[in-house]
Order: sequence, then C-alpha cells, then structure tokens
Amino acid sequence: AGWWRGSVMVMDEWALVADVLSVVPSLRFERVGPYWLFSPKLGAWLSLGGGVGLRANAGQSHRAPSFLELYIRQGTLLPNPGLRPERALYADAAVVWDSQATVAGASRWSVTAGGFAALYEDLIAYELYPPMMARPYNFDAARVWGAELEAEARLFSWLSASGGYTWLRTQNRFGDPRYFNQDLPNRPRQKWVGRVRAGPEWLNARTEVLYQASQFVNRTGTRSLPSRTLWSVGASSTFLHRPEVTLSVEVKNLLDARVQDFTGFPLPGRAAYATLAVSLEPAPSAPEGSNAPRAP
Repeated sequence: AGWWRGSVMVMDEWALVADVLSVVPSLRFERVGPYWLFSPKLGAWLSLGGGVGLRANAGQSHRAPSFLELYIRQGTLLPNPGLRPERALYADAAVVWDSQATVAGASRWSVTAGGFAALYEDLIAYELYPPMMARPYNFDAARVWGAELEAEARLFSWLSASGGYTWLRTQNRFGDPRYFNQDLPNRPRQKWVGRVRAGPEWLNARTEVLYQASQFVNRTGTRSLPSRTLWSVGASSTFLHRPEVTLSVEVKNLLDARVQDFTGFPLPGRAAYATLAVSLEPAPSAPEGSNAPRAP
C-alpha cells in the first residue's frame, strides 16, 4: 500500500560576477498523499581565488509521514496514525579549498570545513520503548546545529585517502518539561569516517573505518546505543574489458563488533562478500578530482 507522489521543481543559476559569484535559487512543490509540501532554497558560491571558495545555503524543507509510518506495522516498527508533516528552516555555510595541483588530472588536496543549523517543527523521529518496539513520533519543536570537516588527498594516481568528521548537537525544545533540552533520539554527537584506496584499476585494495558515538533511542534518555567502530576491507580487479568484468571481495565489520540498530535488532557481525560484475557497455570513466569547488 502507498500513495501517489508528484513534484515540480524550478531552479536557475545566476552568474552575478563571472567565475566569482553565483546565486542558485530553487523552488519545489510536492504532493504526497493528502499533503502539500513547499520547499524554497537559495544557494550561493563565492570564489576568493587561490582555490579557496565560500558556499552557503538557506531554505525551508518539508517531510511528509509515509503511508507505512502512519498505518502499517513492519515487524518491530509500529505505525502512528497521528503523525503530522515535518517542517524545518535551515542554513549552512562552508569554506572550500582545493590545491589545484594535479595527479593524473585529479586535484591533489581538497578540504571543506563548515557549519549548519536547523529549527524543526513537528520533527518525525523514531523512539524505542520496551519490549523492543519502535514507533515514530512528532517532536513539536527541535533545534539542530553542528560542524563538519571533510578532506581528500590524492597522493599518487594509484593512492587516495579521504575522511570526514561531524560534530552534532540537538535539543528537544518543546513538550514535557522533563525532557526540555534533552538530546534527540538516534542522532549521535560525533561521527568519523576514513577511507584509503590503493592500486591500479586491474588490482586495487581499499579499507574504511567508521566511528559513531553513543546515542539515545528515546526522548527520556533511559536507553541508548553504545558507541561503535566498524572496520571494512576489500579488493577488486577489473581484469576484462568489452565486456567489462570486475571481481570484488569484501570483509565488513572485520573486528566483529556487536552492534544493533535503533530498534534494538542486532546487526550482522563479521561478514565476507564476493561479487562478480559484468558490464556490456561500460560507462566512460568520469575524470577524477570531482571535488573541485563549484556552485551548490
């Protein structure tokens, strides 16, 4: 069961100063089931020279409850027919730097540092309560803000590394006074991810480490998920062309960390996967260094 969904979006880019200042306005109208949603947004990009730029966005977002969230039980996920659409006013800004040096046509270094903030009305979030049942609820008012840092280095044509860090703060701003200013559920305060890829196309290896801080699973703060560190390693080889054939192997959760999702359901431990992919018409490879600064 579900709903019809339709949307119309209008967007344009205004180059106010060629290659220096761009403004990107957009409007989106959506009809989701019985709900009308309106989401305007304004983005801007300013080049400061030397590979340094500023980007910013501000706007309003909407999210309608889905048919499943309203009416259908999904295992341990219970519906809530009283859900209301979520609305948020948000803004973000970031400084972007690109070294403009190249390795095989790729940007050698790129760094993005920025912050964000949002004010929510009727935020939809899942909460876990005994006996291991989760249900979506509206938070009448909520505040979210934080900072992000991303970096990528392409040391050689065959070696690249990237990482990202997010610091997040959330607050429940309305409702039962016992939970005023309490952290919102399922939103960890810290998250970090790092990736390394080495080797040519015919044989390369990769690894990824993901860290996530502990988080509450309900507004009362009586239950929480512990922090987790997940480490994955893999390798792949494209050994034939036309057709393009790639063999990949991957081991996820290498340290066999015992973790669970927001409903309390255990997630897989250490697992190994092997994949054989065949492409009869391989798409042309996109030029590397796609993280160069550009307008939002």
